[in-house]
Amino acid sequence: MKMSVVILLLLLLGNLNAFQEGTINVGGNVALTVSKLHEDADSLTDFSFNPQFGYFIMENLAGDLILNINHLKQGDNSQTELLFGLGARYFIDQFYLGTAFLQRGYTFKFKSTTEHEESASYLEVRGGYLIPIVDKVFVDLGLSYRFGIGEYGGDGEGIDNDYTQFRFLTGLQFFF
Repeated sequence: MKMSVVILLLLLLGNLNAFQEGTINVGGNVALTVSKLHEDADSLTDFSFNPQFGYFIMENLAGDLILNINHLKQGDNSQTELLFGLGARYFIDQFYLGTAFLQRGYTFKFKSTTEHEESASYLEVRGGYLIPIVDKVFVDLGLSYRFGIGEYGGDGEGIDNDYTQFRFLTGLQFFF
């Protein structure tokens, strides 16, 4: 039994699928989320498309450029948001853990006659598992937890950013 545990640990820590320094990662995921902006709010449905570009700055450590395109609907109102961010992921075999800083610079309202613009900052913790399809192409199954930091800016100035969000993600990742 002890020998099995040692072998399993060596396999996990041995990084059989190590991503080498200089490897480029292009990929992304989609998510469907239901969340609340605060405890008294109606539920908010959010569909997001999240492309990313990663570059391995050292073995198994990728720096990421992130774009989130979110379409939100709450009651009769809907809007589309763009978020830009920087992140990092560390890979252990086909598992990864990471973090990201995201900035929302503006919001477009499509079905509302009132224009509303605001800025906000978020931190995100994420993790996942890559399932190989073919050489250097993986299905990405992940989770993320995002929370607001600081206060909203623009039309939301002076309001604390208490936003939280938990997401299940699925997508494709390509490594070159």
